Amino acid sequence: MSNVHKIIRAVWEAKTISGVSGAMEYAGKLLRLAPDVWRTRNLQIVDRSMGPQMRRFLAPGASVVMHGAFFGAARELYARKVYFAAPDFALHPGDTVVDLGANCGVFSLMAARLGCRVFAVDAQNEFLQILRQLADANGVAQQIQCTWGVLAPEGGLFGQPGELARYNQGMIPEVTTIPELFSKYRIDHVDFLKIDIEGAEFCLFASAPEWLASVRKIAMEVHPRFGSVLSLTATLQERGFSTLVRDDEQRVVAVDSPQASYVFAWRSTGAQVSMGAPAKSGGMQ
Repeated sequence: MSNVHKIIRAVWEAKTISGVSGAMEYAGKLLRLAPDVWRTRNLQIVDRSMGPQMRRFLAPGASVVMHGAFFGAARELYARKVYFAAPDFALHPGDTVVDLGANCGVFSLMAARLGCRVFAVDAQNEFLQILRQLADANGVAQQIQCTWGVLAPEGGLFGQPGELARYNQGMIPEVTTIPELFSKYRIDHVDFLKIDIEGAEFCLFASAPEWLASVRKIAMEVHPRFGSVLSLTATLQERGFSTLVRDDEQRVVAVDSPQASYVFAWRSTGAQVSMGAPAKSGGMQ
């Protein structure tokens, strides 16, 4: 996709999440910041300029109040719908949603506003503090449980020496496992598992964990420099999932493609999901 097409798409996305007035404001800031956009080949500076005031974003099926600085994430999740780019991927009232790598809660807040029960995990405590504040602002504090913890600390970005402390003002979060999370909150099934854990996804699924039997759908961002997407999808298929791989532009790509950015997994029609208690063992954007 050319840079011109990406700019046109970004303005359309701005209209989708903030209406005509928001799109006009975004286009105006884009024109003002055009030299920086051209130099960096990136729209992040325009997205950040939409903050810091609070804004009401139009998400699929709900509205969410967040800081304007999250405009780029809202474009990606609410307009481009990057975590719903697979057959029948949607959130429904009453769903149990686990958000691994919740960041500041752009996905979790949408899920809670749609009536889901949400369990959010992130390795950066500062993000979870913001998420809690935004949950209060959106009236969904009772629907979101936050956990500060690191999953599969041996892998991904946070597996590199010093990275966890650097992102947490010198503090180190406890290692969190999925069975511990399920046990703590009495989660017996997961309708939608969203994952963006900076490359640790490969370690998380490496042993074909038993808790996968409790999961219906998975939408995850993948980071191929940290592991094999081919092996990851093979593990999911062994556990009874169908899989689909897409790139940043939501085009279907081969599992071994270096452009692989998202993996979607779902159980085939008629497949059973365990409802019992889980085991207690271990370009421009």
